[in-house]
Amino acid sequence: MSRPNILILMADQFRSDLIGANGSAICRTPYLDKLAAGGVTFTRAYCTTPLCTPARGALFTGRYPHSNGLTANTQYPDTPTPRLREGERLLFEHLAAAGYHCGYVGKWHLSVGDEAAEARRRGVADFLNARQAAALHRERLGLALRDDLGKSRARTMEGPHPPMSGVAPYPAEYATDAGVAGQAIELLRHYREQRLGTSERPFAIICSFPGPHFPIEPPEPYASLYRPEDVPMLASFEDTFEGKPQGQRSHPWLQLAAHLSWPEWQRVIAHYWGFATFVDALMGRVLDVLDETRLAERTIVMATADHGEMAGHHRMFDKGPYFYDDVMRVPFVWRRPGFIDARDGPNEALVRHVDVVPTVLELAGIEPVPGSPPPQGRSLLPEFSAGVGGVRARHASPV
Repeated sequence: MSRPNILILMADQFRSDLIGANGSAICRTPYLDKLAAGGVTFTRAYCTTPLCTPARGALFTGRYPHSNGLTANTQYPDTPTPRLREGERLLFEHLAAAGYHCGYVGKWHLSVGDEAAEARRRGVADFLNARQAAALHRERLGLALRDDLGKSRARTMEGPHPPMSGVAPYPAEYATDAGVAGQAIELLRHYREQRLGTSERPFAIICSFPGPHFPIEPPEPYASLYRPEDVPMLASFEDTFEGKPQGQRSHPWLQLAAHLSWPEWQRVIAHYWGFATFVDALMGRVLDVLDETRLAERTIVMATADHGEMAGHHRMFDKGPYFYDDVMRVPFVWRRPGFIDARDGPNEALVRHVDVVPTVLELAGIEPVPGSPPPQGRSLLPEFSAGVGGVRARHASPV
């Protein structure tokens, strides 16, 4: 049985409605649009909760946070849920047990402590976090050290009247997201040189971008790609929060951005769109190398985000303990030539992050690790083709 390679492109805090293929009127995402044109984009795809760790835990286990144990972010020393509940499995464990060589580049946010050690324990053979990837990328390009790296939050979110967005003072290749793309590309080329990528030696790569999560400070030319005056007034901007929970009326992120006037919000949103287009372009770099290595035809590609971003809707910034579509809907684009039928338009089926693991495992033709708790999502194979039997017949054919 043919076992496809797997490439998961993941962003952090990327709104679903920014994707052109999902109907975006202004923000441009040409690479995600191209990916969708060769497969399918879901416009009603939802995360389990708009918070990084719980969302990622659900995506990579196929199980809800209350089941897998990751209900809070892991970066805090006193987090109540520092790691997965005993017995829970990540996608990489199932893949590695079936003979996949797994690589992970970028933001992890699934456990406390030594991320590399935890990743290896969970089936990841090659692991680089975002900071490591960026450092290696700059070194490989021979970029000089700069003293303004890592200070974006201070520039954009601190002070008596923080601007909440800005323009990176360095070229694009210094950006951490560029480093994540660069190292994912290096890994992809290395796997090709090692003759990985065949049915007998398949690989899985997760390329996890930190952006367009705040600090919203994209580099040029992306920072100036959209004019603030072109950002239309948001329908929910004048929300009074009357009758809504106190947590919404007094949430810290609402208060943090309360000083912004509408023209200032237009600038923030324009910068956020530019950041999203920058991440889309970086995804495109990885996809171009997948084509270059001639592995695209036998690779499942899935692009998503852990959750969305309020981006001024309801005058809010970031995300929080509320379930607006702004933060709950996520990009959800799938492609595998010959297995996932290309569609003329978006698929409006209701789908979830917990559907990723059962879908990938069925597309790859592998079973979960024995004794694993059952996934709480469903395989999306019926959504990929009008003839489910046809998909499965092709899936069982040798390549």
